[in-house]
Amino acid sequence: MESKIEFSDKDKYEILKYLLIETHKELIFWSERSWKFTNWLIGGFVALSGLSFVAKNSYALSFVIGGLAIVGTFI
Repeated sequence: MESKIEFSDKDKYEILKYLLIETHKELIFWSERSWKFTNWLIGGFVALSGLSFVAKNSYALSFVIGGLAIVGTFI
């Protein structure tokens, strides 16, 4: 036996409005979280680049890590 649930237009509107607000909150949350992670990642690459630049004879490593930081910025 199948039962159908009928919603009024006002109920449909309220459900859609609630879902829109919740989806927006989730998008903002994940956007901020990914931006924070990207900032930490770039900071780590820059710090590693600085540390490897200080060490002698590691210019190539410094440029590779710096390049990764730049590429990470665009991704």
